[in-house]
Amino acid sequence: MPQLEFIDLEFYILSDDIAREPIDPPNVKQISLPNLTGICFQGDSSHLEGLAAQITAPHITLFGATFLDQPSSTLPHLSGLLTTAAGLRLPIARIKFPSTYVDGPNVVISMTSSERALERRPHSPPFKIVFPSRSLYAQVASTVKICAALTPMLSAVRRLHLCFDGTRWSPHDRPIENARWHDLLRPFRKVEILRVDAKLWELSLALSPNDNGPSMEILPQLRKILRPGGGRFGDEFDGFIAARRDAGQHIVKGWRLPILYPYSEASEREEGEA
Repeated sequence: MPQLEFIDLEFYILSDDIAREPIDPPNVKQISLPNLTGICFQGDSSHLEGLAAQITAPHITLFGATFLDQPSSTLPHLSGLLTTAAGLRLPIARIKFPSTYVDGPNVVISMTSSERALERRPHSPPFKIVFPSRSLYAQVASTVKICAALTPMLSAVRRLHLCFDGTRWSPHDRPIENARWHDLLRPFRKVEILRVDAKLWELSLALSPNDNGPSMEILPQLRKILRPGGGRFGDEFDGFIAARRDAGQHIVKGWRLPILYPYSEASEREEGEA
């Protein structure tokens, strides 16, 4: 067992008995797996928690988990397992929220080593967690839970992409509280560049400097906010940028054009540039 290099587990059925199974069964010794470099998992998050509670594997460089439902706990054991994996402390993170109008909407949290890798190989990053969820409110709530568990890893992220895939409109959408957006961003303390999809317009309101505005612990090192695809912001984020400027943190807005050819580089421009 100590020579194990890769774990691939797949469960296709959710069981009502999962919640009654002990995550920390008595008299079970934790197994050290010094040669383990990859985990690929599909199933309920409680099954993955049970595995994470019983192993240590500091050399993981590849991790993928597809949950059959939204996480059923705060994932403390998964947090402990991944915190020791220095190879998963990656500088680029993307959170993709799906439209409720697509079949099988899945939230995707991914991390990789470079922008180029993220754009050219979006489906095979070295770190990925996928889970199904219908409403944007529930998507953000579950993502907050996962990101809180991943806080030690997310402290290495320098660029964060917040994406929305598909059509965004529903009269039944539950409003997302400002504090929930703050909780989502809280683990990303070293992010310098934030890319925000235009369909996630609530984020600008959540960061506005009002009674419920963010404290300085939210994005304390941010210096640039980008709109993907060449889109413009208008006056979005102006209040947030002005408040941070008054506090000594200089932030600019801009846009980022996509990579069009295999060996070309993406172009980033600040607003006001030709």
